[in-house]
Amino acid sequence: MKKRIGYLLMLAGFVILFFVWKESSETTSKQEEMIKQMEALATEQKQPGSDGDGGGSVFELPEVDGKQVIGVLTIPKIDLKVAIVEGATLADIKNAVGHLSESGKLGVVNNNFVILGHNSHTSGQFFDRLDELEPGDQYTIQTPSETYEYTIFKRKIISPAQLEVLEPIKDRSIVTLITCYPNYSSKQRLVLFAEKNS
Repeated sequence: MKKRIGYLLMLAGFVILFFVWKESSETTSKQEEMIKQMEALATEQKQPGSDGDGGGSVFELPEVDGKQVIGVLTIPKIDLKVAIVEGATLADIKNAVGHLSESGKLGVVNNNFVILGHNSHTSGQFFDRLDELEPGDQYTIQTPSETYEYTIFKRKIISPAQLEVLEPIKDRSIVTLITCYPNYSSKQRLVLFAEKNS
């Protein structure tokens, strides 16, 4: 009887590990697909003869699983390259980080482009290493028409109710990255403010 219970517990453990592996593999696969499609569109927009002049060209943004991919966030210091989708619901940010639709436009003065992402339990995914960033660190956001460079100027720990971090800052083009803090908790938020490099 004890042996049978032991085998059942081992089997249950293997089943759980399989589902964790499957979910992680699915997320990685979707991330790679999103990034590949966005980079292909950006390359296409820069080709001679395309209408990708970066100034109002009409092109269709890629979609993966019904999520519109609007860019790729690359943070070299923490080895992060992640797709940005439009929207920041739990479903939107399951396989990517998401632009809070109600926030500002990317690269525009007097706007705050807010990006939300999970503090994943998987090393190297999403915003699990965001707490390693400090003022002065830089990152890029690639869209089909342009690559924007940003430098972090402020880091803040807040409660989830502190919504003032979503507000724009006069005469500045801001991107705000937000994730849960500390790891494995949702009691607070880590917020990183960055300004567009001139």
